[in-house]
Amino acid sequence: MTEIAGGEVLAGTVDEGEKKDKDIKIPLDFKRIKSFLGEDIDASKAVSILESLGFQTISKNKEKAEFLIPHWRLDVSVEADLLEEVARIYGYENIPSTLPKGALPEYEKNETIEISKKIREVMTALGFFEVYSYSFTSKEKASLYRKDTNPIAIANPLNQEQEYMRTDLLSSMLEIISKNKDYKSGKTQGLYEIANVYSKKNETPKLSGLIYGGEKETSLKYVKGTIDVLFEKLGINSSAYKKDKEDSARIFVSQKEIGGLVILNDEELKRFKIKSKGVCFFELDLSTLSGLDTDSVFHSIPKFPGSERDLTFVVEEKVTVAGIYEIISRVKSGIRIKAEVIEIYRGKGLPENKKSVSVRFIYQAKDRTLIDKEVDDDQFEIIKKTKDVLGGILRGEGS
Repeated sequence: MTEIAGGEVLAGTVDEGEKKDKDIKIPLDFKRIKSFLGEDIDASKAVSILESLGFQTISKNKEKAEFLIPHWRLDVSVEADLLEEVARIYGYENIPSTLPKGALPEYEKNETIEISKKIREVMTALGFFEVYSYSFTSKEKASLYRKDTNPIAIANPLNQEQEYMRTDLLSSMLEIISKNKDYKSGKTQGLYEIANVYSKKNETPKLSGLIYGGEKETSLKYVKGTIDVLFEKLGINSSAYKKDKEDSARIFVSQKEIGGLVILNDEELKRFKIKSKGVCFFELDLSTLSGLDTDSVFHSIPKFPGSERDLTFVVEEKVTVAGIYEIISRVKSGIRIKAEVIEIYRGKGLPENKKSVSVRFIYQAKDRTLIDKEVDDDQFEIIKKTKDVLGGILRGEGS
């Protein structure tokens, strides 16, 4: 400044203003050394370590000491910081590993979390891929499945495509398919997601799944088979499907509506640039599922042999599998332990608007070997009820 700018050097120094940095003083309770570090380090040893690091001892007695923190140690502000400094210099390797002591907190079971774990195991075993997607979407896509709902608008959206909270997961899954370059038409594949959907009243956890890649009928069978297996693994036995519209149905468990499924039309698929024709979406309410009584019931291994019979009914196309199950359930039997639809056939050899439904029955008694007449009587009653109520006849039998 003197040589170049013509300045003049004055004698002495001038200090203007108040000192902003205040001295930091931190007390250290010697009892905390053992409880915090898990090692009984002598108090004098701890003080010596801190002083060697530049911490000045202001006061000291048998129980505690107070230290002035050096101005360069901006990372030290509480007692725990002093204890960590002691441990660092003392050596972490010199502090023995011990198990924590104390009462364990009581476990509070969350039914929704528990059932979500089971669902993930089943869906993965069935070949589905789990996906994660944003809860934000556009107004047009927020209610693709629930078209009669009003989505919640977000106060500060990230962009125009994320202005609303979704009321279902359908649009999210369709976008994932449209961006997935690896899927091949004709190969049936499945996705699923467990996430919340939102309304103005609440947020609800849902299991949503999507089958794509094959024909419509194949995708529908895949979805129904998936749901049936899932319910079986969850211990749910009383499920039913009720047709809602042409390509949709509602799903019931113990007479409670628990979800639904829909086969998507070509317009919706074109909107997402999806070429696959058979795209079927389903949704289940996890809150309702977790509230169902699904306790497992264990039975002893049967001592007596069982009997297996198959019946194939020819019914009108409008007759549902659920309707056939309902007729079977009306015929009370103490020996019939299972009735399961094993095949549905349409085509050559059957009249127009007719289909054949094959049902496999399993009979067994706990205390004896069954005789043919017992099984025949039950079969006769089922055939009669099916004919009277549904108009169904045995295949190969005249009308």
